[in-house]
Amino acid sequence: MSAFLVLQRIQLDDLMQVCSSPDCIETSGAMMSQMDLSVDPCSDFYEYSCARGLQDPSFIPPDKSKWGLFSKLDKRNKAVIKKLMDETNGTYEGVNSSAVYKSKVYYDTCMNATIRENLGIDPMLQVIDNVGSWPLTDQHWNANDWDVEENLAMAYGYGVSPFFSIFVSTDDKNSNKQMICFDQGGTTFSDYNRYSGNESEKFHAAFVKYFRSVSQLLGAEESESAQAAEEVWQFETKISAIQTKPENRTDPWELYHLMTIGQLKQDFSGWLNLSRFVEVLFEEAIPDGEKVIVYAPDFLSNLTSIVNSVEKSVLANYLTWHMVLSLVPLMPLSFRLAMLDFEYAQSGVQSSPALWEECIERTTGTIGFAVGALFVKKSFSEDSKQNVQKILDGIRNAFEESLPETSWMDVNTRERALDKAKAIIDKIGYPDFIKQPAELDAYYEKLKFEGTSEFNNSLAARIFYVKKNLLKLKNETDRTEWAMSPEMVNAYYSPAMNEIVFPAGILQKPFYDANYPKSLVYGAIGMVMGHELTHGFDNSGRKYDKHGNLHDWWTNSSVTAFDKRTQCLVEEYSAFKVQSENLNGLTTLGENIADNGGIKSALKAYKTWKDESGVRDIKLPGLNMTSEQLFFLSFSQVWCSYYTPQYALQSLVTDPHSYAKFRVIGVLKNMPEFASAFQCAKGTPMNSGERCSVW
Repeated sequence: MSAFLVLQRIQLDDLMQVCSSPDCIETSGAMMSQMDLSVDPCSDFYEYSCARGLQDPSFIPPDKSKWGLFSKLDKRNKAVIKKLMDETNGTYEGVNSSAVYKSKVYYDTCMNATIRENLGIDPMLQVIDNVGSWPLTDQHWNANDWDVEENLAMAYGYGVSPFFSIFVSTDDKNSNKQMICFDQGGTTFSDYNRYSGNESEKFHAAFVKYFRSVSQLLGAEESESAQAAEEVWQFETKISAIQTKPENRTDPWELYHLMTIGQLKQDFSGWLNLSRFVEVLFEEAIPDGEKVIVYAPDFLSNLTSIVNSVEKSVLANYLTWHMVLSLVPLMPLSFRLAMLDFEYAQSGVQSSPALWEECIERTTGTIGFAVGALFVKKSFSEDSKQNVQKILDGIRNAFEESLPETSWMDVNTRERALDKAKAIIDKIGYPDFIKQPAELDAYYEKLKFEGTSEFNNSLAARIFYVKKNLLKLKNETDRTEWAMSPEMVNAYYSPAMNEIVFPAGILQKPFYDANYPKSLVYGAIGMVMGHELTHGFDNSGRKYDKHGNLHDWWTNSSVTAFDKRTQCLVEEYSAFKVQSENLNGLTTLGENIADNGGIKSALKAYKTWKDESGVRDIKLPGLNMTSEQLFFLSFSQVWCSYYTPQYALQSLVTDPHSYAKFRVIGVLKNMPEFASAFQCAKGTPMNSGERCSVW
């Protein structure tokens, strides 16, 4: 009977029309160029989908540590933006726009390498002086004159976070309110293994070399810079040792600690007058009774003994190093060559990107909504937005319709989950204000650029954004705000806002195109949509209610059942290996839940579209595949990725997502629909019979 059903399905799919348009031919060729048809899809679907492309030595550009579909689209979007930047005269929607003009100013100053070289080290020395001077470059530096509160506040005002991080953000337990938040931070390497792991000596040497190179370029004596580099390395090693490890930072309940400034002051006793530091940073007194959120109280209390154990000169060298480190990309070529050497040790990057690509990256990072406005006008039509909305509506419906089938949840929790799902806000393409030149200009009104120096323009932008963040303390949460600008190739779910956001940058080929077979669209952007939606119900997101508040709305029985099912995923992904190193199934759990749930919603929505539209999907020429096979191939090729060996290992610790190959293998092994589509016999690697399922 089952063989007949498979045959019947294939016969129905054989009735699909083969698309012969140039777009379809190009798409089919691109997909086939990645595939290795000598691999059995039931043995390793990732290799089947991706291996041929990954074998090409030119597959990854030398300036990238990871290269795949996201990277390719990002570079293509950058090329579009470059043309827009080259052509714009500062007008937008038929009027002069100060915001668009500022984006042009920033881009042009970034592209002017001659001015960067001519300015030399003077701009950096001025910043160093602003944060209290550097013992290595100032022979008159005096510990008694070094004001830790003033200098630390100045560094934070420039967007740099030595020692710890402080920012204003949404209160996890009251999403309408903004609060001051404190968290851990303070190391050059985000991966704690760099300080104490098996290869720590390699990274120790790279750190010291980089520190010495940069400090000597700024005028430090060789012997003094060598000693300071060692002292700062040892200081950061101690800080790294007290940081809470990623696997212990997955539960928002355990991270949330409500305190007052007065209570927190005790943790800084002996080295920092917290009240004065906060007053300098916020430019007004913050009362001791002000409540703040502390995400790493143990770190902050342990930090004091480390700080008090060293001389002020070490603190000054450490603070200034972090300030300098953040500005090296804006410096002359000699500095950036030293940075490249350091990056190679970390991630295997062998060269810098082309200057235009760096400048587009920095321009969008600096004034992204202005750049995004031009990108949207060029590359994302209103028709596209409406079509994407229909796809997203189908994904949402599929998820909501699947909830009653979630038998492991009790009725009350299931009903609340459905309420939350229905309350999720979706944002597509861009925030509305960028379509109005006056509103766009008002957003950047206080951002002032001067016409010649990218270095100074970057500092102005840093100050602008820090002040913009700190001013949120006086206001209620702005639920119209976007955390990403429109040109970005990314998407996100915000638990505090209970919203899913899809910038125009990712709503492009090959994730989405109106003329694509719907199997490809649902397998790519549909999967991304389902992924972000499922984040609202992952191991962290599920703890926030429909209003975005951290709230215990699950019954104990449903929590127990959820934990049992997610433990299955933890064990599954922890068994995967990269270069003999196991993945961390706990730190990647949230993303793995979203991956596994997202593709199910996408597939269900695709099947519903086929049933309800009455339209037969189209085939691609040269790919003799059914519609569901194309769906799974489209999904898999989203993750075809090349890593440098260095970055492959780094990602196991620093990336909350699983290694790309296992985002495919781990998900599809858990789907009987995949095994059915490719007729994988039970017991084959892709149909082992052992499956994990949450949503």
